[in-house]
Amino acid sequence: MTPGRAPAAAVMNEKQHLWLGLALHLVPAVVCFAAGLHLVTTAEGFLEAVSRLLAGMALLVAGSVLIARPVARLLALPWGGLFFPDERYTRPPPRYSIAATRVKEGRYAEALAMYEKIAADYPDELKPHVAMLELAARHLRDPARAEAIYQRSRAALRRPALRAALARQREALLFNRDLPAAALEAAAAEPEPPPRRGRSCRTRTS
Repeated sequence: MTPGRAPAAAVMNEKQHLWLGLALHLVPAVVCFAAGLHLVTTAEGFLEAVSRLLAGMALLVAGSVLIARPVARLLALPWGGLFFPDERYTRPPPRYSIAATRVKEGRYAEALAMYEKIAADYPDELKPHVAMLELAARHLRDPARAEAIYQRSRAALRRPALRAALARQREALLFNRDLPAAALEAAAAEPEPPPRRGRSCRTRTS
């Protein structure tokens, strides 16, 4: 799931739950409405009319109360996020500026810790893993640590395209080359190959 975008599955599940609740409340509400209208429209005589009108109004109010809450929640669902945002619907993008500033200031340990936190919070982000790899290889000049970061990042990244992009960056660092950011983005955006289907072998019998 891409950060910052609403998870459609969660919204759809909540809508289904609200529609189900409305359907369960609709049957008794219709009964209350029908009985209330019947009492109101068939009242005759003063005393009988008063009692039937009061009972009919009570049933109409009861029917309205039964469906008021699910209807209100259904109507408010598309607009609720504007005034009361829910963290499961929106997620801020990762912030790299503070970590980049720490690198410029030479505070590499703090920058590395920040990148590690971003990588943990956003498992589908390639950039923090690349930043940690470059930080260990170029700024700390620690090949062993860079290799450990690469192996850990490779295990953490779930998409094969992201692991391939990270491997390209590692290869570029080994040969002291700069891999353009556009090349990394293109590598990360490569579609995953479709799964291979095994071919059944037929054996001929004489």
